[in-house]
Amino acid sequence: MFRQSPFKHLDGRAAKRDQLYSGLTPGNADSDCTNMMSASLTHFAYKSASGVGVVPIAAPGKYDQDRQRLPVVGALDIAFNPFSENQLAVSSEDGHIRLFDVPADAESVGATQPCQTVRNGDGVKSNCISWNPSAEILACAGHNGVLYINSFNPEQQLAHKISDQPLEGVAWNFDGSLVAITCKDKLVRVVDPRSGAVISTGPGHEGNKASRVVWLGEGDVFATTGFSKMRERQVCLWNRHDLSNKLKTFSLDTSTGVLMPFFDQDTKLLTIAGRGDASCRVYEVVDKEPYLHEVCKVNTDQQMRGACMVPKFVCDIMDCEVSRLIKLTANAGDPIFFFVPRKPAAKRDFQTDIFPPTPSGVPSLPAANWLSGENAPPHMVSPNPATRPARPA
Repeated sequence: MFRQSPFKHLDGRAAKRDQLYSGLTPGNADSDCTNMMSASLTHFAYKSASGVGVVPIAAPGKYDQDRQRLPVVGALDIAFNPFSENQLAVSSEDGHIRLFDVPADAESVGATQPCQTVRNGDGVKSNCISWNPSAEILACAGHNGVLYINSFNPEQQLAHKISDQPLEGVAWNFDGSLVAITCKDKLVRVVDPRSGAVISTGPGHEGNKASRVVWLGEGDVFATTGFSKMRERQVCLWNRHDLSNKLKTFSLDTSTGVLMPFFDQDTKLLTIAGRGDASCRVYEVVDKEPYLHEVCKVNTDQQMRGACMVPKFVCDIMDCEVSRLIKLTANAGDPIFFFVPRKPAAKRDFQTDIFPPTPSGVPSLPAANWLSGENAPPHMVSPNPATRPARPA
């Protein structure tokens, strides 16, 4: 059947040697619930052998990571604040969430101390943390089965008991009014993050390894990744209104590496990267059967330990680069660039069909308003370099 889409021929390109970030020293993945990486407009951070390494995106090359590590012991998950490009949240084994303002000067990174610290309950570790898309609110999936919702200004914490087993993944919906949660008890839940009410529950992946979750845009559908009883790696789609049955199940292959899902709201592209894999897949999400169309697969020669997507404004918009993944290997950060093929003459103009409005990096709500019950969609702007307003400091 003919399908019209500008992303049907998406071109994924592995980085050349001079585009790599080498000399990195990744640590071990103590949890299958973390991507081990996160990116902002200016830096990417990764879990290193002794702290959290920080690398400027605009400067590929070889790095001395002994001098460019944030001093965090037992880091578990990391997430850049989408509303403050240099602020990084780090969860650690001691149950604390630390916020760091990453300095522009690489030589100062090692001496940086957290600007704010909060503790989850009595010191409960969180293997997965995720920022609300509309307000400066951080969700933390507790190892004790508690969902912690942290506000830093004003400082306030909500704690909701979800399960007696560890929570594995948490993902916000489009306006930050709901979260989808995966758990070691093999159930999938949709939860009101303010009241803690479980709105719906259903049976998740049957395998024993960790399951991950990502919300697929403005609607009611989200995706989970996990394993079947036979160790098949799966992507499952769900409608939040009825979790008793999966909307669709896709079996990808048989392997042991946990799948990491990333969704780009602008393009409706779902990128799936697997820990231990040397390749990644990209699917276009549609609102009817078959729901996912594979549009690109990129094979590389290095296995990945972790991965992250960069913000849209980092991409080369005028060259029709619609997304970029950075994968963490044994000693480097390797970008994979995704382009929509266009003729050189077309690239002189901004391509509106592949670059719709994207989150601006400005919160739609103050944290206090969100805590009081207000909802708002993310603040959006065009990514057109010629018209994009300057981001507030």
